[in-house]
Amino acid sequence: MASGDSGPKYVRVRNAIAERIADGRLVPGSRVPSISQLMAEFGVSKVTAVHALADLESEGKVLREHGRGTFVTQPDPDRSARRRESVTLIVPEMKNPYHVEIVNVFERVLREQGVAVELVCTEYSVEAERSAYARARGQAHVSGVVLISTPLPHELGAGEQIRQPIVAIDYCPPDLADRCVFVSCDNFRGGSEAAEHLVSLGHTRIGYLDRRYSSRERREGFRWALERRGLHLPEERVCTFEFGRPVTREVVDVVRREKLTALFAVNDMTAMQALQQLREAGYAVPGDVALMGYDDVPAARYLETPLTTVNQHEDLIGRRAADSLLDAMHCRTGPMRSREIVIVPQLVVRASTTPPGRAAGG
Repeated sequence: MASGDSGPKYVRVRNAIAERIADGRLVPGSRVPSISQLMAEFGVSKVTAVHALADLESEGKVLREHGRGTFVTQPDPDRSARRRESVTLIVPEMKNPYHVEIVNVFERVLREQGVAVELVCTEYSVEAERSAYARARGQAHVSGVVLISTPLPHELGAGEQIRQPIVAIDYCPPDLADRCVFVSCDNFRGGSEAAEHLVSLGHTRIGYLDRRYSSRERREGFRWALERRGLHLPEERVCTFEFGRPVTREVVDVVRREKLTALFAVNDMTAMQALQQLREAGYAVPGDVALMGYDDVPAARYLETPLTTVNQHEDLIGRRAADSLLDAMHCRTGPMRSREIVIVPQLVVRASTTPPGRAAGG
C-alpha cells in the first residue's frame, strides 16, 4: 500500500484512495471502489472500509449517493475555509447486529440531510471512548456527537462547557445526564414481558443468562415479573458471561443442576450461543428447555428453531437519535434540552418457547 503499513487500517485505506484522487487516477465524478471492493483489495473488514469512506466524505473528497455508490467530488478552492458539516458517532463495536442496525439507520438519515458521519469504534474501552469524545469536542467541523456508550459504569469527563449537542443511546454517563438527549428502550418492561411469557407457558424453573454490565433494568424487570407471580430468580439460576466472550458449558451445568425448563438470555447473540451448547449436550430446544433472547436480530427468525425474543425497534432508536441531533444542530426547536426518549419494546413469539416438556408443533 503506497501510504505505508503503519497506523490504523482505516487511515491506510483512506490515504490510499486520497493519493489516487490527488495524482489523477481517480478524477472528479469517477466512482470510488465500493465497500466490498475495498475489503477485497486491502484485506480489511466492512467497518474499516466504511470508516475510510466516511473520513474522505467528511473532508469533502468524495460524496456517497444512496443506491448509486461513492464518487469523487469536484475540486473546491474554498475547501480550506469551509468543511462539510459532520457528526461523530462513537460505538463500542460493529459485530453486534443491534449496533449495526442503529448505525445504518442513523447514518442514512443524516446522509439524506447532507451531514457526514464519522464512525469511531472503541472496542469496549472506556479510555478510547473518552479520547474519541474529547477529539470530537475539539474539532470545529464536528457539529454533534452521538454516543452508544461502553456499558461499563463510568463518567466521560465532559467538563463544564459542551459546545456540540449530544445524543446518548442505551447508557448515559452520569456527567452527561442533564446535558444530552438520551434514547433508550424500556428495558424494565421488556424484561418483565419476557418473564411473563415464560410463566404463562407454565414454566416455574427459569434461568437467566446475563452479560457483565448489561442492562440492569432488563434484569430487574424480569425478576419483578417473576416475583409478581410468586416465583423467584435465585443467584444459582443466573449465569453471567463477560462481554465479547462466548457462552460456555456452564449454561448446561446450571440447567442440569437446577432442573431448569426455560432460559432467558439478555440478548439474542447470547441465546444463540446457549442454543449451541445445549444441543451439543443433548438437550432439545424447546422440548427440554424453552429458550428466548432479546433484540430480535435478523438471524433470530432464520434459525432451525426460530427464536422467541423481544424487539427493541433499533430502526426507531436510530431514527429518533438522528432526528434529535438534527433538530439541535439546526435549532429547529430552540436550544437542545436534556430529555429521555423511551421506545416501547415488543414481544415476538416464535418456536423456541413452548410449555414444559412439549416440543414445537407437539
